[in-house]
Order: sequence, then C-alpha cells, then structure tokens
Amino acid sequence: MSLSAFPLLARAMEAGIYLWLSNGRIRWEATADPSVDLLAYLRGHREALTAELRAVDALAWQDRFEERAAILEFDAGLRRHQAEARAYADVLTRWRLEHPNEPIACFAEVAGEGPPDARSA
Repeated sequence: MSLSAFPLLARAMEAGIYLWLSNGRIRWEATADPSVDLLAYLRGHREALTAELRAVDALAWQDRFEERAAILEFDAGLRRHQAEARAYADVLTRWRLEHPNEPIACFAEVAGEGPPDARSA
C-alpha cells in the first residue's frame, strides 16, 4: 500500500517534529518528545518520507538558484545567461558547504541538467 508522504509530513509538523535529509538519511528534531507510536508510524513510512523530503529539497535548491540569478541579473546588471551561470556556481558552492559528505552527483540530481551554458544566448 502506497501512502502519500504529505499527510505524514503534516502529522509530524503538527506534533512539532521537523524532518530533513542528511547524507540520505532522515533526521529530526522536535519541540517536545514525540510519542513512541508516532515515531514508529513515521519509521514505517521511511521510503515515502525520504522521497518527499528529496522533492522538497530539490524545490528549495531550485528556488535558491532562481532567486540568485534574478538578483545577479537585475541588481548586478548581468545578462541573463551570465547571471544563471554565476548563480549555478554560487548555489553549487553553498550546496557543497551544506553537504560536505555527499558526492557532487547528488547536487546534479537536485539541480537538474547541470549548469547553464554561459556562452549561449
């Protein structure tokens, strides 16, 4: 039986549990001790939670890239293709700092096809 991870994440958040991925493993911290039953329930749906957290992480990194590119284009006056290439490098550097033990291939999975080509456009 496949279960959407969204209700699982909502249930965790309602209980004051913050979930994230670190080196491919689910980590958590809570505002109060969660019930043993809730932790067992979340563990029972680890695969769905991992997939959902990966999707959320990918969207967050895409947002960081787009925001950085827009700032470089509109505030720094770079052309769009230059702004995107530089934003990719900036976001990649930040990702490496936040994920020191993960291979760079993980960033490519999160970021999509790879860096924009600064020579195009």
